[in-house]
Amino acid sequence: MKAAATTSQAWRVVSDSGFPPKTADGIDAIECLNFAAEDSWVETEVAGPGWVSWKQRAELGSYGASSTIAVVVDGVPVGPPLQPPHEFWSERNVWIPAGRHTVRWTARLKPGSTANPGTADGPARLDQITFTPDTGNIPEMGPL
Repeated sequence: MKAAATTSQAWRVVSDSGFPPKTADGIDAIECLNFAAEDSWVETEVAGPGWVSWKQRAELGSYGASSTIAVVVDGVPVGPPLQPPHEFWSERNVWIPAGRHTVRWTARLKPGSTANPGTADGPARLDQITFTPDTGNIPEMGPL
């Protein structure tokens, strides 16, 4: 998996300090706080076939801000966006067919929502993004 690219300074790496936890694994994650008029995104390239997996969280902020996280592969939306309040981490998986593909996660303010600039109000977070290549092997079943 290629290193992630992102828009300006909208996304940042955070460590797991304080409560509630900011990461799914207790180490680090990325979060989007700067909600501007345009979307804030982070993307990566993968060579399929295989599975891209990640954990995501979109919070409802104390000032009424709420974020959504949408996922697209090569410009095609993959399932509905994650909607807040989603105070717990959820895991998602997307099948990637053979060839090179771009996976993009986009954070945006939910329509009708406003953010308190410069705060962690209603952040969108991603953690544990992995790519598992499909080896074509079918796992053997144990005794029934």
